[in-house]
Amino acid sequence: MKAIVLSSGGLDSTTCVGIAVDKLGKENVSTLSVYYGQKHDKELECARKVAEYYGVKHYEMDFSEIMKFSNCSLLKQSDKEIEHRAYSEQLKDTNGNPVATYVPFRNGLFLSAVAALALSIYPDDEIEVYCGMHADDAAGNAYPDTSIQFNKAIGEAIYLGSGNKVRVVSPLVKLTKAEVVAWGTKLKVPYELTWSCYEGHKKACGKCGTCLDRLKAFELNGLTDPIEYEGDPITLKEYQEFAHMAPHPASIGKNQLLHYALGLAGEVGEVCDDIKKREYHGRDIPMSHTKEELGDVMWYVANVCNELGFDLQEVIEENMSKLKKRYKDLYK
Repeated sequence: MKAIVLSSGGLDSTTCVGIAVDKLGKENVSTLSVYYGQKHDKELECARKVAEYYGVKHYEMDFSEIMKFSNCSLLKQSDKEIEHRAYSEQLKDTNGNPVATYVPFRNGLFLSAVAALALSIYPDDEIEVYCGMHADDAAGNAYPDTSIQFNKAIGEAIYLGSGNKVRVVSPLVKLTKAEVVAWGTKLKVPYELTWSCYEGHKKACGKCGTCLDRLKAFELNGLTDPIEYEGDPITLKEYQEFAHMAPHPASIGKNQLLHYALGLAGEVGEVCDDIKKREYHGRDIPMSHTKEELGDVMWYVANVCNELGFDLQEVIEENMSKLKKRYKDLYK
């Protein structure tokens, strides 16, 4: 038995990858992701990372020509903005029709394509085609090509049309997204590699329908979503990357390590001078100024680390380890 998982790089399809690998072994599983003209390629990047994580062969197809006539808000040519509302709110305005992010018959098209691929690459085997449709997507007719009825109908058509060789497997079709997360967590699915957001920003927006569903699913399981969202506190890795992208003009073309080291010494001196003037000279130096100078200290520290090839997070963790050994009574 072989399997191909229709992989969008999202939470649900990645759970299906985990299920298929757990059942059949990675040597019997492949993944397929599709470019259909979406506004960003974050999900395709994530699908590749998921395939690499599991060690399975990965295929990609381009269906953008078929979708170029649609005005679905997910597509590049659309003049519609992606709604930042929960699906339950969006459905109140649709009169029973699909939501604006429904890509016309996408799952029907993709499943037909993956069936053709399955017969081509596994001509001598029976094949299971996995897709990540779940009950929350089908609710209220938001995405009609995710319903149990749709799954049953297209599954029968593909089985018959493939000469009884390809079966559509939709293990999540009766599950809520929270139940999907619960199952995937047990299988140790790498949700940190996935992308669900309809926006293509560096971080997930946390406001579109799929982000809200995803966040709620983790919350209901008592878990924290491992991906980053806009509005989350900045991480040391992000700060270090940003510092690297914003070099001081005076350092360009020169010994940058020396520039950053001397700058660090100078900014530390500025902080000390602020404190001295307040404590010994009675000067009214605003605390906000000292805070700003400390920020400059951090910028130079980050860039010294960049020049030396150090990870700022590791530097801090190693320092914490040293402090715990030194003050072990405080860390019992």
